[in-house]
Amino acid sequence: LFPYTTLFRSEVPTVAASSAEENEEAEPSYHIPISEEPLTYTAWMTYAPFAAELNVNTETLEGMLVLDKLQEITNIHLDITAANGAAEQDNFNLMIAGGDYCDIISSMNFYSTGLEGAVEEGIIQDLAEIVPEKCPIYWSRVTSNTDTLMQAYTDSGYLPTLIVVTPEAGQEVIGNVLRQDWLDEFGMDMPKTYDDLYNYLDKSYQEKGAIFEMTATDGLYGDLAMGLNINIGGYEVIDGQVEFGPVQDAFKDYLHFMNRLYENKLISQDFFSDTAEDLSSKARLDFGLGNNSLLSVSAANSSDIFMNVTDDTFNMAVMPYVSVDGNSGNHLGPDTLMGTMKDNDAWAFSADCADIEPLLEMVEYMYSDEGYLLTNYGVEGEAYTMVDGEPRYTDLVINNPDGLSYFFASYVYATNAASGFFPYINDMSKSFYNFNDNQWQVFEDLKHISDCAYNYPSYANMSTDETTEYAGIQSDLSTYMDSVVLEFIVGTRDIDGEFDAFVEKLYDMGLQDMIDIKQAAYDRAMQRMEAFTSRS
Repeated sequence: LFPYTTLFRSEVPTVAASSAEENEEAEPSYHIPISEEPLTYTAWMTYAPFAAELNVNTETLEGMLVLDKLQEITNIHLDITAANGAAEQDNFNLMIAGGDYCDIISSMNFYSTGLEGAVEEGIIQDLAEIVPEKCPIYWSRVTSNTDTLMQAYTDSGYLPTLIVVTPEAGQEVIGNVLRQDWLDEFGMDMPKTYDDLYNYLDKSYQEKGAIFEMTATDGLYGDLAMGLNINIGGYEVIDGQVEFGPVQDAFKDYLHFMNRLYENKLISQDFFSDTAEDLSSKARLDFGLGNNSLLSVSAANSSDIFMNVTDDTFNMAVMPYVSVDGNSGNHLGPDTLMGTMKDNDAWAFSADCADIEPLLEMVEYMYSDEGYLLTNYGVEGEAYTMVDGEPRYTDLVINNPDGLSYFFASYVYATNAASGFFPYINDMSKSFYNFNDNQWQVFEDLKHISDCAYNYPSYANMSTDETTEYAGIQSDLSTYMDSVVLEFIVGTRDIDGEFDAFVEKLYDMGLQDMIDIKQAAYDRAMQRMEAFTSRS
């Protein structure tokens, strides 16, 4: 492993310390076409399961306008092997086991020992020495946000992949919304406590027939515990100490609240056995129809709600995280509030890829102003036109003549739903073209839902050995925990009487070892952060 004092190579602090103005002045290191003679690289990529219905060749992904145009512009052809759905992991494993790697590999997080393991085991190349120098436009984006920069590196200082970023933090933020018009009708203020929320949910059920549709079949609906400052799906960090949310005393408050909802039929009596393919999609539909009283939503999918609204008085609002007393403060929240990372493994270059420099030029192009327009809006004159200096989708995307929805049309013509195909700046706001005032207000409020001070950092990476050890404990522990949590919620176990035994059992199964691994990864991340900031 690299010593922490030299973990970030000399190029990194120099670029990271640059001002925003200096970043904007980064000189491009590409030219179009990238090669006078056609170049061909093999690429392993995933695709959406609905692509087969959209005249996309699911073996080569030909027929996706942006991918086709990108290859034409750069004169670099991608010989694509594509996989989707349940076949993704299997096909990936077969490629790795066969030892015949594609030049470009997307979704390297499928690799059993993670990105760091893939570098150390000679599957993919470490790009730490070459990318900061060869990709100034790309690198300025990565280094403009410290969280993103930290996530781009592995624990040992490898730069294993090229990533997808958003233009700003918070574009993909998510949180709870409820019916503000119902609150007004009920004469209620915005809930701050569990009792407040219970009263709203109960009134919604009694007067509107709307229940709270659970989308977490394991009972761990994390947004309802954030106000307790515990992460019921994992870890939080308080004063430098890593904690496991489900063993904190505050978790009992969450369990009591969920049990109260269950006992009074404010959530489905069989939520734990629901096998619907997309519970979130159904919850959004029912929220718009008035059958669902509380919803976890992002700005990107809020339009799904309004497609079904028939009530002229409909008005939704962001609900701050609630707690027992309403005074605990919101110190946990979505990671997307902190960083601009969208996908951390868009492209990796395999050990078999002999000449990566043309591909790095291709990445520079995709991160350039021209590439930004192509990879977000498609081909000018077909998928978008410039209006008052701003790109606007044409009817090919927003009113497709073949009857495709915006989501499907943007997949084929503008990559809006295809962020994993290549490294680029994924401006999610392009899908907000039809937002109404209510959606814009929700979007803005979601960006201020938490200060995230207790978030366990997403860049605190486990080593290869730690990943293996952690996974060996986690499987059985999670199975046990999920089953007992459900029994607490539905009332077949007594929360006050059996919670201590539940916690003791988790420790007996190795929880302390898991916490210690996470603490060690966190401590190393803080060392890396200190080394980075002290040199910048």
